Amino acid sequence: MGVGDWEFGIGNWELGLCGNLYFVRRRDVPRRLTTHNLRLSTMLRSLLLVGAGGAAGSMVRYGASLIIGRLFASPINYTATFFINVLGCLLIGLLFGFLSKQQMSDGTWLILATGFCGGFTTFSTFALENVNLMQKGQTVTAIIYTGASVVVGLLLCRVGIWLAG
Repeated sequence: MGVGDWEFGIGNWELGLCGNLYFVRRRDVPRRLTTHNLRLSTMLRSLLLVGAGGAAGSMVRYGASLIIGRLFASPINYTATFFINVLGCLLIGLLFGFLSKQQMSDGTWLILATGFCGGFTTFSTFALENVNLMQKGQTVTAIIYTGASVVVGLLLCRVGIWLAG
């Protein structure tokens, strides 16, 4: 084990980092680098990147929803979700534009697009807000909100791709 390397064990299994490779192995198996270890290290790295990006995106979403709620002080409770979702569409469009020009690594895509944008935007909240609007008899508002979210989201995603190009 070199500087910066680590191991953590639970029972008969251990997780570790050796150089830039993560590994999961049984303690009773001799230490050797295997294809299985490489696959696990790649998967673990990907999961950690997505998780880190998702955590950051969720925190930024929460902060942005507080700020937007204060700025607009609107009785309409879905304003923040709308702005966050369409901003996320613009961001993922930009990221895709950069990726298509090969200016971004797979790891960067995982942390920013899959992780951050996935944590930042919120389809489940969008769906719940629409259900709540319909339950309150505001079906027309729900339809307008859904249509505007989809249309503006698609347009901003395209604008993001265009800006990156």
